[in-house]
Amino acid sequence: TNPIQRGFKTMAMIGIRTDGNRMLEVAQKIGALNEVVYLVVVSGRYDILAEVFCRDHEDLLKFITEKLYGIQGVRDTETFMHLRIVKEVYF
Repeated sequence: TNPIQRGFKTMAMIGIRTDGNRMLEVAQKIGALNEVVYLVVVSGRYDILAEVFCRDHEDLLKFITEKLYGIQGVRDTETFMHLRIVKEVYF
């Protein structure tokens, strides 16, 4: 389903750093949030990458400040707004 047709105009990838001993617990809680459409535990600068679809910028701000930072164990985040999707493949 095309998220834009469903009214979701703001898409972002969020890099999330967690308290190391809570990483998998945090991932499970983030994965349960409705806005999250893709979630991976990764190595490198971030512990988790989450792709989210929101209705607008205000909805994204509310997601980050109220939902994401409301999860115990989330230390900090960096948000990368989607400006243009160049390639999207579904298997």
